[in-house]
Amino acid sequence: MLTDMEIRKAKPRDRGYKLTDARGLHVFVSPTGAKSLRLKYSFGGKEKVLTFGQWPDVSLARARELATVARATLAEGRDPGTVKRQDRAAAIRAAGMTLEAIATEFHTKQSARWAEKQRNSFLSSLRRDIFPALGALPITEIDPPLVLHELNRVERRGSIEAAHRLRQRLDQIFVYAVATGRATTNPAAQLRGALTALVRTNKQPAITTEEGVRALYRAIGAYPAEAETRACALFQALTAVRPSDAREAEWAEIEGLDGETPIWRVPAARLKGTKKQKADASRAHLVPLSPQAVAVLREIQPLTGWKGDLIFPSVRFPNRPMSDMTLSMLYQRAGFKDRHVPHGWRASFSTIMNERHPAERDAIDAALAHVRQGVEGRYNRAEHLARRRDLFAEWGTLLTDQEAGTDRDAHQDRPAMHAVG
Repeated sequence: MLTDMEIRKAKPRDRGYKLTDARGLHVFVSPTGAKSLRLKYSFGGKEKVLTFGQWPDVSLARARELATVARATLAEGRDPGTVKRQDRAAAIRAAGMTLEAIATEFHTKQSARWAEKQRNSFLSSLRRDIFPALGALPITEIDPPLVLHELNRVERRGSIEAAHRLRQRLDQIFVYAVATGRATTNPAAQLRGALTALVRTNKQPAITTEEGVRALYRAIGAYPAEAETRACALFQALTAVRPSDAREAEWAEIEGLDGETPIWRVPAARLKGTKKQKADASRAHLVPLSPQAVAVLREIQPLTGWKGDLIFPSVRFPNRPMSDMTLSMLYQRAGFKDRHVPHGWRASFSTIMNERHPAERDAIDAALAHVRQGVEGRYNRAEHLARRRDLFAEWGTLLTDQEAGTDRDAHQDRPAMHAVG
């Protein structure tokens, strides 16, 4: 059997070598002179090695005790290497030193000043793309190559902007970890410039000719998609709201659907703005509904009106709005990739209506919920409401190429909402 004296006298060689004790226990002497106590064992038909630590930090006597425990674990049909990793991970979690634990703590501290969308997306993006590989690791063991590997994986699926956003969020988390004494470096900060360059543009693909938007509207209305998806796309086109506002629309927000002046009241909480602005109910955006928009609502109401609050729920999860990808994929599959996206309807409406009515810029901006800067930013949300109603009626007629007289006339060339190919 091996002795402490033999271990002490062992000198490094050009290649690592072993000093054998008994029953697989040995000391591995590396070329640097480091001496680690290890147990060689077999599990599941594969040879494995379990390291107990460096000698003399871990004594030979202690290594023999640990080897006895490991053999008992093997006798129970469990892999001692896996058990060790699990125990270590549990200890790290208990100490709150993992990336996921610190990220969650940071999120809790910051969420009070974040808008709801930011609160929800912060952790959800990390859970999807970072935590599966890095979340359980001690934050001190995460280095730039590890982080870059996960961000590059996000880039490879074409999500360049998402990769940059993840790097920024990790940067915030590591700054917090350093400030609270649980890390000494910030690997995310060292990756500035290591990702694919993000080409920023304020313009999203949009068709901005009258003939083009009519053809687009007809194509989307005729495409064999789920009824909820197609209805949401048509409603968003007719109201020129942001896609998220349409996807999250609720029946309770629609006023006077059967009257002469139907209105959609979009809550301030869903509009762009600061947390304080979102909490101001008086900032609700009023959208006058054209006969064509009303027709879409009436056609979808028998399908979704009884399911819950949402007008356009997810097909799979009726209590959740449909995802932004659902709408985007509809346009791509209908043949409009790189030509028009859901958000593009705002540019279509603005361009075409400003060309038709160059003196009506204020009413058109109000229809799009564009907030003025400075003192005028607190304008009355009902401003130009009558004129906006005329504009949306004209817009609905333009898109459908029909006189806006009846619901049937407004959509007679389009398949019924319940018809799904």
